[in-house]
Amino acid sequence: MAGLKDEVVALHDAYAASVRKCRREIVAEEWFGGDWWINNQFDNNGFTLQLSKTHWFNHESRGIHFEFWIGPDEVQVKTVPVVLHFEPDVPDRRALGDRFMEAFAPFEAEFADYRINHAAICDKLTKEVSFSKSNLAKTILAEFARLQTLAPVIDRVLER
Repeated sequence: MAGLKDEVVALHDAYAASVRKCRREIVAEEWFGGDWWINNQFDNNGFTLQLSKTHWFNHESRGIHFEFWIGPDEVQVKTVPVVLHFEPDVPDRRALGDRFMEAFAPFEAEFADYRINHAAICDKLTKEVSFSKSNLAKTILAEFARLQTLAPVIDRVLER
């Protein structure tokens, strides 16, 4: 089995504390609890952190989730992507995604700083967020706090 790339080991050493802080701060939020769930991992690409609900088909990280990741490329450009994904484990994800985009329409103005992709099957909302090592947790917490307000929209779409 291959080991981790040197640049990824350096990334871990530099950002592990910031990613842990990010997770701790999200879990401490008043809105977090109930059926919210965080999946975070570290591999040869870097860190990923996903925020989802337990009924969003995301048990193997391939359902509906809000996500950010940080790897060597993101550190180099000092931006991380923040994304709403509808991954392959979502049943009938194209139709579900279409229903989401329809239900999301009244909220588009609130997310004008996101790239909204009506045609994509997977990437529904995407934003590149500037960060530093010291403000990563604050930056991600702010974006996830905004995105979690869309949970009722996703829940309604899943109920139909």
